[in-house]
Amino acid sequence: MAIKPSASPKSASLRVGVIGCGEIAQMRHFPALQKVNGCVVVAAADADTARLQAAGKQFGIARQYQNYQELLQQSDVDVVAICTPPALHSDMALAAMRAGKHTFIEKPLALSLEECDALAAEAKQSNVKMWVGFNLRCHRLILQAREWIRAGRLGTVTALHSTFSQQTRRRFRPGWRVADFSGSMIWEVGVHHLDLWRYLFRTEIGEVIATRNTGQGDDEAVVVTARLMNGAVATGLFAEGTVERNALELYGTKGRLSISLHRFDGLEFTPVTVYEGSLAYRAKGGLRALRTLPGGFVQMARGGDYAYSYREEWQRFVNAIRNGTSVESGLEDGIAATCAALAASNSCVM
Repeated sequence: MAIKPSASPKSASLRVGVIGCGEIAQMRHFPALQKVNGCVVVAAADADTARLQAAGKQFGIARQYQNYQELLQQSDVDVVAICTPPALHSDMALAAMRAGKHTFIEKPLALSLEECDALAAEAKQSNVKMWVGFNLRCHRLILQAREWIRAGRLGTVTALHSTFSQQTRRRFRPGWRVADFSGSMIWEVGVHHLDLWRYLFRTEIGEVIATRNTGQGDDEAVVVTARLMNGAVATGLFAEGTVERNALELYGTKGRLSISLHRFDGLEFTPVTVYEGSLAYRAKGGLRALRTLPGGFVQMARGGDYAYSYREEWQRFVNAIRNGTSVESGLEDGIAATCAALAASNSCVM
């Protein structure tokens, strides 16, 4: 039986315990949490003592545990963040919910349908809230693009293309590579965009198939092709060991909307009546970049839109807990993304 969440005054800060003090926690979550209103990090856990102590020293966290179960036993921890390798997510999330802790879990939620079912069953008995870490849902340009689609400014969107590529090769990060799966780049980065396809269009992913290359015994690039339930088709290229790029292109009957998530001026609309190679169109693009420059300085001052999306998702989760409202990236979203990733992975061909 689930434990009732620990009570704290609405005016008091929620107390957060972070499980996993690796790169994603140190580079993204700890810095973000320092700037979120209404919460404070009070504890951290990691099986690696050196990493745990380094994080504690850098972010001023005195209470440190090598066993995450000890952290879950602390009655003054209200919220738990699970920032561990994907294979550990399900068991840790179940333990956190059973301990009565509101739970933030990094993507992917789980690696199997059985794990998803177990989490869903536990959630039905629990009074806690769960947030799945799809930070791109809180990216400023994604939120703007969603409103464009909702307002009909693109007309009927018939197709989209995603690219998420990185310089790093995660095979050199022990424990993080999703083992025993074809097309593991789907799980490393692609699952973010599979979620965005659903989020942007408020629809589900239907048919899906993936093709991968192989490099040194492991895939370095995967292409996913899907049909969405609203009739649109989608492709995604997810790769490592190449340039850094995180972008989407949406094709509608009124034009194309390009979204580059690493640029402050990364939202660009091309009407169907315009030839993008014309000098007039390119000149307008330069003027648009100049007009957005002041806002760009503001974004860069707070770490850029990508870094800020982590702070924003945490702020929204904290607000949902404190106000008793629904979360915007919850268990159902995590399960849907896992199902899509599983379907793509199982279909993967070379």
